[in-house]
Amino acid sequence: MFRVRLFIMTAVFIGIATVGYGESRGADWKVYGETVFGVSFYDTESITHPSKSIVRVWTKIVYSRNGMIRLVIRHGSRYENLSHSVRLWEINCVDKTYRFLSMQNYSQEGVVLFSEEGKKDWDFIVPDSMDENLYKEVCP
Repeated sequence: MFRVRLFIMTAVFIGIATVGYGESRGADWKVYGETVFGVSFYDTESITHPSKSIVRVWTKIVYSRNGMIRLVIRHGSRYENLSHSVRLWEINCVDKTYRFLSMQNYSQEGVVLFSEEGKKDWDFIVPDSMDENLYKEVCP
């Protein structure tokens, strides 16, 4: 267990060092959770309020080796060099719903592996989930 945790922490450190270099200088990434897929961050500098109840925020998942392997199995060999994903989220703090507006998956070299426009429909935030962790961080 110790070796797995050490590997994940090392991968996160390397991922942050490499990923942070190429991204906007104003980003201030804060951890909001960790799963077998990797470590999730949100950018405290990107938080906006398009309306009274809506919050927009950029998030990033730095994938663990396990997370990368699972995506290779699901989506093919193009993910063998996967580093991280970045998403723009919209959260309705009053209704406790969310949707993502865009997503990009990046390689270790910073090349976009996949890009997708977000969902138009709102989903409910599931209790005890990563989405709820983010909700608790960004909603007043």
